[in-house]
Amino acid sequence: MIDIFGADDLFPRAILAGRFLLWGWAGAYIYSFHLTWRRFLAYDLTPSVYIFTSNRFLLATTIGAIVAVGVGTFSTAAGVPFNVNLATVCIITFFIGFFPEQGLDWITATAKKALGQQGGIAKETRLSEIEGLSI
Repeated sequence: MIDIFGADDLFPRAILAGRFLLWGWAGAYIYSFHLTWRRFLAYDLTPSVYIFTSNRFLLATTIGAIVAVGVGTFSTAAGVPFNVNLATVCIITFFIGFFPEQGLDWITATAKKALGQQGGIAKETRLSEIEGLSI
């Protein structure tokens, strides 16, 4: 088992996981409510808005859980106190709920560092270097 917060005897793991997942859900909820309300006032509330918000909840919960376990585990190994560690993880998962794309970018960058890879997948080419393109 992964010792996320170093507090096996204080709280059951389900309560701790539920706490930081709640904050990720809250971030996704605030963003989705704002988006839905803005689209409602603009008379642009289509089914795609609801699909987008449901995808945001799923993405935020999944990415928030992955990042929270990683940050919580490494912080525990570094000797960070339990309360500080839990508060940090809750704040991080809240902002990942609000901005899940940045959380996914952070996971990708961390994985690249861990695997020793550099750069992106494809090499960027300037438009001026492409043959046949002109002003």
